[in-house]
Amino acid sequence: MARVLVTGAGGPAGVAVIEHLRAGHHMVVAADAEPDTAGHRMADAGAHLPPGDDPLFGEEVLRLVVDERIDVLVPTVAEELLALHAQAGRLREAGCHVLLPGPEAIALCCDKYAFAQLCTQHGIPVPGTSLPHTPMPPGPWIVKPREGRGSRGVHRADAAAQAGRLAAESPGSIVQTRLTGREFTVDVLCGPDGEVVVQVPRWREQVRGGVSTAGTAFRAPGIEQQVERLVKALGYRGMANVQGCRTEDGTFAFFEMNPRFSGGLPISLAAGVDFVEAYIALATGRPVPGELRAWEPGRRVVRYLTQTPGARTPVRQPVPVSTGPEQPSAPAAPRRILVPLGTRPEIVKLAPVVAALSPGHDVQVVFTGQHVSAGLGDAILAEFGMEPAERWDVRTAAAGSGAARLGTLMANAARSLERWRPDAVLVLGDTHTVPAFCLAGVDARVPVVHLEAGLRSYNPLSREEANRRVAAALAALHLAPTGRAAEVLRAEGVPGDRIEVVGNPGLDPLRALGVRAVPAGERQGVLVTAHRPSTVDSPERLAEVVRIVAALVQGAGPVVFPVHPRTADRLRAFGLTDRLAATGAELLGPLPYAELLERMRHSRAVVTDSGGLQEEAAWLRVPTVVMRGSTPRWEGIEDGLARLSPVRRDAVCRAVAEVTAPGPVRRLLDSDCPYGDGRTAGRVAVILGRESTWRRIRLREPDFTDGRVPSVRASAGEGAMAG
Repeated sequence: MARVLVTGAGGPAGVAVIEHLRAGHHMVVAADAEPDTAGHRMADAGAHLPPGDDPLFGEEVLRLVVDERIDVLVPTVAEELLALHAQAGRLREAGCHVLLPGPEAIALCCDKYAFAQLCTQHGIPVPGTSLPHTPMPPGPWIVKPREGRGSRGVHRADAAAQAGRLAAESPGSIVQTRLTGREFTVDVLCGPDGEVVVQVPRWREQVRGGVSTAGTAFRAPGIEQQVERLVKALGYRGMANVQGCRTEDGTFAFFEMNPRFSGGLPISLAAGVDFVEAYIALATGRPVPGELRAWEPGRRVVRYLTQTPGARTPVRQPVPVSTGPEQPSAPAAPRRILVPLGTRPEIVKLAPVVAALSPGHDVQVVFTGQHVSAGLGDAILAEFGMEPAERWDVRTAAAGSGAARLGTLMANAARSLERWRPDAVLVLGDTHTVPAFCLAGVDARVPVVHLEAGLRSYNPLSREEANRRVAAALAALHLAPTGRAAEVLRAEGVPGDRIEVVGNPGLDPLRALGVRAVPAGERQGVLVTAHRPSTVDSPERLAEVVRIVAALVQGAGPVVFPVHPRTADRLRAFGLTDRLAATGAELLGPLPYAELLERMRHSRAVVTDSGGLQEEAAWLRVPTVVMRGSTPRWEGIEDGLARLSPVRRDAVCRAVAEVTAPGPVRRLLDSDCPYGDGRTAGRVAVILGRESTWRRIRLREPDFTDGRVPSVRASAGEGAMAG
C-alpha cells in the first residue's frame, strides 16, 4: 500500500484515478482547486490547493507532500505539470515519486499548432493546420483554441470566409482541416526511458463536454506504431492520451495529445490494463508486471454519474495568497497604463505585454526613440504591429553624453505624464527610459511598475546597472524574471509584497511563434553580435572583435555577424570595415526578429555582448559565450548554458570550443530554460487585473508621527512564479 496524492480530484480523470486507487487499498489524498469535490469525498483525506498556474501551487504541493508523507504523486491536470516539474528535485528529496514529461514535451502537447508542426516534421499524420491570417489548409474546417482542452471554444466552418472570420475573431486560435470518421483516443503510458510501456486505443462512441462517456477498446497496429513514433519525437515520459480520427478508407490522423490521465480512463481500465498501478510501478522504479499490461479488445464501457453522499472529507486549506481584506481575484477597474519603450529589445519584450493588457486597460505606448538610427526602432515596431500614441525624437541628445540624454528623456517623461495622466507606468529593463520615468513619476505621483526587475551585473561602471538600481529604489511594483532576481531585491530591502516573479517577457514571442530548438546535427557555425559601448567604442577592443571573428571563421565554421548601426559607425571611424570584410564572415545589417531567431537556432554557438540574446539562446538550447566580465543574467552561467569571456581572441575561441563539445551540448539540450516559460505577458495581465494590486501600489506619504520608527531589515517573501 502506498500513500498517493492525486491532483485534479474534481475532474473526470482525477475521480477515475481515486476510485481505482481506493479499490486497490492505497491511502489516497485528493487535492483540487475547489474545496469540495467528488474526489475529496471518495478519498481518505483532502486538500484545497491553488490552481496549477498560481504562483503558490508548487510550494503548496511540496508542503502537502511533506506533511502527508506522500509516496507517489499522480497529477491529472496538464496546467500543473510545469510547476510540478520545477519542484521535481525537492519532491524527490521529500521521498515522493512522480513520473513527469519534460518541459519541452509539455509545451508541445499544450500548444496544438506546435504539436501539428512536430508531427508533420516527423511524418506523423495530422490534419492540415494553420494560424489566423495565414493560408488555410483544405476544408471543411474547424477553428479551435491553440491552447485549451475539451470542447470549449471549438467552431465548425464549411466556407473559407467563415473559417477566416472565426479565426480572426478568436485570438489564440488555429484552423484545422475538419476530419470526418470515427474519433478515437489512445491511452498511453511511457517509462522514464521514453519507451511506450502499454497503450490502448478506444473508440469515442459517446462524448459529453469533451470527455468520453462510452467507448470500446480496439486493436490498430498502424495507429499504435504511429503513437510510438510520436512518443519518441516528443521524448515523452509518463501518462498521456492521444486523440485522433480514422476515416472510412482506414487512414487516420492525430489532432492532439494531452499530457495526463484521460477522463475516459475507466474504458481502458475495463479492457484489462491497470494504468494506475503501472504508473506507480514506473514512478517508483519498479518493472511493470505483465498482467498489468494485458488487455482485450472489444471491451465496451458506458460511464454514468452517481452521487457521492456521506460526510465531507476534511480539506486542508492553502496558505492565504493575500494579507489584505480584498481577495486578489477581485477584478480591477480599467486603468490607463503608460508603456514607454525606446530600443529594439524593449519593443520585442513589451509587445506581448501590451497585447495582454489592452483588453482590460487603456494602454498607451510612448516610443522614446533611444536608437541613434531612427530606422532601427521603426522597423521592429512595424514587425510587431505596434503604433505608438506618442513618438519622441531624441537623436541629438542620444549622440551626446549619458547625462544629456537622460536629462532630455526626463523632461520628455514629465511632459508625457502630464499629457496622459496615467494610473501607472510600466517600464522594462535598464535603458535610460527607466530612470527617466521613475524620477518623473515621483513628481507626478504616478506609480511605476518595473518589469525585468532585480537583475544585477555588480558593475559600478555600468549605466544599465545604475538604471536598474534607480528602479529598485523608486518602483512601486517589481516584476522579477526569476527567483534569483527576486532574492536580490529582497536582499536590497524591497518589501516582499512588492515583488512578483513572472518570467522574462523576451521568451513570450518565441513561444507564440512556436520557435524551438533544432537537433544538434542540424546546426552549424557561430552567430556573432556586438554593440555595447564597452565593446565597440574602444579602437583596440573593436579590433580584437574583428580578430575574434576571423579566428571563429577558421576554427568554428561559418560566422554570421549582423552588424549593429553603432558598431558599423565605429568600424568606419576606426578604419576597421575592410578588415572585418576580409574575415570571410557573412556580414549583414540588423536582421528582422524572426530571421535572427532562425539564424540563432541553427547555430552551434552564439558569441555576443547582448543581454537579451542570452535568454533567447537559452530557450533555443544554443550555448552562448558572453564577451563581458559580468552579466546580469547569472542563471544561464549557473546552469552551464552560457559562459563569460574577456574580449580576447584566444579566450573566446577556447570558450566556443568547450561549450560546443558533445558532452556540454547533450546536457544543454536536456536542460530547462532558466529564464521563464514564455507566459510572462499573461502573468503581468493577471497581476494588473487585480484590484488588490492597484491598492498595493498606490503612492502615499508615510506618517510616523505616532512615534514608530521604520525597520531597516530586508523584507522576506516567497518569490514564487506569479499566476
